[in-house]
Amino acid sequence: RAALAAAVGLVGLFFSLTHLQQQTFDGRTQALIEHQTAGLLNPLDERKSTATLHASMMGNGFVEGITHPLGSGLGSTTLAATKFGAGGGSTEVDLTNMMVSLGLLGGIIYGGIIIMTLWKAVHYWQRSRSYASLAIVGVLFTLAGSWLNGGEYSICALVWFFIGSLDRCSKEETRVRTTPRRARYA
Repeated sequence: RAALAAAVGLVGLFFSLTHLQQQTFDGRTQALIEHQTAGLLNPLDERKSTATLHASMMGNGFVEGITHPLGSGLGSTTLAATKFGAGGGSTEVDLTNMMVSLGLLGGIIYGGIIIMTLWKAVHYWQRSRSYASLAIVGVLFTLAGSWLNGGEYSICALVWFFIGSLDRCSKEETRVRTTPRRARYA
C-alpha cells in the first residue's frame, strides 16, 4: 500500500505541477510558481533545482563523520559556528549533522534513535488505531530529517513532545495489556 500511495502521490505531483505551469498569476506569484515548478519537475538540473546541492551536503556530512570519527562538537553545525569563524555549517539533515558533530558513533546512535522511534510509532498506531497515534506517525514521518532543526524552534519542540507522548502512551498500553484483568479494576 505504501508503494502504491507513493506512486499515486508522485504521479499526482507531476500532473499538478505541469497543470500549474500552464496557469497565469500576477507578477511576483508567477515568478515564484515558475521557479518552484521548474525545480520540482527538473530535480537533477543544477540551473533549476538545488536538489543535487542538498544531496552533496548530506553526502559530505556522512564522509566527514567517517573521516573524523570523534566529530567536531555539537556547535559545529549551528549558525554560531559560522558566526564565530569556526567553519562548520549545517548539512540540513539531522542524521548527517550528528555525523559531523558527534562522529561516526554519535551518528549511528542517533540513527538508531530515529529508527526505533519511527518503528515504535508505527507499531503503536497499528495496535491502537487511534487518530492521535496516526497524527504522531504523520508528524514524525513528515518532519523526518529535521527533528533537531534549531531554526524552527516550535516545530522541534512539537516533534519531541510527540515522541514523549508516544513513549508514555505505549508504556501505558503495555502496562494495561500485561496487568491481569482482576487487578485492573481492584
